[in-house]
Amino acid sequence: AGTVAESWPVVAVSAATGEGIDDLLEALEAELNAAGPAPAVGRPRMWIDRAFGIAGAGVVVTGTLTGGSLSVGDRLRCYPGPEVRVRSLQSHEIDRRTIEPGSRAAANLVGVDQHDLERGTLLAPPGSIVMSGRFLTLLSFPPRSEGEVADRGAYHVHLGTTTVPVRLRRLPDAQEPAALITTTRPVPVTVGDRFILRDTGRRAVIAGGTVLDPSPTRRPTPREIATLVHAVHLSPAQRADALVAVHGSIDTVEVDRSSGGGIPASAITVGTRYLSPEMFALRAHELQFAVKEYHERYPLRPGLPKSEAASRLRVDADLVAAIVDTSSDLAEDGPVVHVAGFTPSLGAEDIATWEAARSLLAADLAVPRASELALPEEVKHALIRRGDLVRIDDDLVLLADQVDAITAGLRSMQEGFTVAIFRDHFGLSRRHAVPILEWLDAEGWTRRSGDKRMVSSRLGGSSDDAQPR
Repeated sequence: AGTVAESWPVVAVSAATGEGIDDLLEALEAELNAAGPAPAVGRPRMWIDRAFGIAGAGVVVTGTLTGGSLSVGDRLRCYPGPEVRVRSLQSHEIDRRTIEPGSRAAANLVGVDQHDLERGTLLAPPGSIVMSGRFLTLLSFPPRSEGEVADRGAYHVHLGTTTVPVRLRRLPDAQEPAALITTTRPVPVTVGDRFILRDTGRRAVIAGGTVLDPSPTRRPTPREIATLVHAVHLSPAQRADALVAVHGSIDTVEVDRSSGGGIPASAITVGTRYLSPEMFALRAHELQFAVKEYHERYPLRPGLPKSEAASRLRVDADLVAAIVDTSSDLAEDGPVVHVAGFTPSLGAEDIATWEAARSLLAADLAVPRASELALPEEVKHALIRRGDLVRIDDDLVLLADQVDAITAGLRSMQEGFTVAIFRDHFGLSRRHAVPILEWLDAEGWTRRSGDKRMVSSRLGGSSDDAQPR
């Protein structure tokens, strides 16, 4: 009573006379038939219990195959260790092309040395397993032993055919007997893996356990533990959904490896990550708040730069783009995000300042320095973005009409004109002429050759090789 065997049939046998042996065989056969074949989930896994060399054949390993079928020619990875290829297979000393899960197997491997393998190595497809040094578990206890398992103790975990010293941290707030286990070296684990916990000092088995999360990033809440406990014995897809729900945001490869190949049904895929709908909605709310706050702080700017938004939220740029794509409250304009319908506009005070600066600029092409216009930097950049001003260099701006007049006036310039000719033609000082010519060069209106310049093809000039930007 009180064990997993309490409901099993009891068969009386005699080793002396053989009485009851046939009854025992029938009972065992009935239990095996009732259990059915081992489930095939598509990914073979085999914990090595022996590794040895055979002359003329090479390295042979034995173990019990679980998870999926294994065939000659399959490529596997030794966890830990190199990738290998299956040269041949046997089950109960009979050659096989394919072995089904639940069977004993002997595999002749190519690509590894016998001395690189040992009991406790796991064979599985490359990239299909998480190597973890800390995982969340659900513990189960023999009768009256739960109180004997405390955080302070010397423990070993037996997982598959490997054993490793561990530290234990019970999670007393959880409704289930959960614990975080930290190993002295990484071990290969997947959601649902079973293990035994042994007290090293007493040399006693004190608990069993099931892996709930191979890579927890923080201490889970009782609700999250309950979510994982509910899904641990379900399909890989349901395990994947539970992992996404608990992590909120998790790498797609990690979900694949941790769940045993599951693809979550309810997650939102953004780049290389899965997000739960709740996490996506939270990030969308945070982005909306950040954009509105940016508008309040910088009302003359077109919006929050996407790179800054990603940095503020500590997320990838892909997530910012995905939120904007699905939002009716946000929109994008090139590299920035803004509230839908937002347009930068000058206030009454800024308009008065701009009118005064425009009067100073319009008086003559020999305009004052930009620093002398009393235009706040935010207003100046807003006017440049709007097209009212054209930035020539750090301390020189022109009205858009003035730039049009200069570019139109280039038509009357002779080929090979100098800075002095340009200066005199437009009535400029050298302080104005040099940066304006450099701006015209950069924008493709003119092309410099030594100390002379030609009008580019942008104005229909004669320089065929001048390509405007």
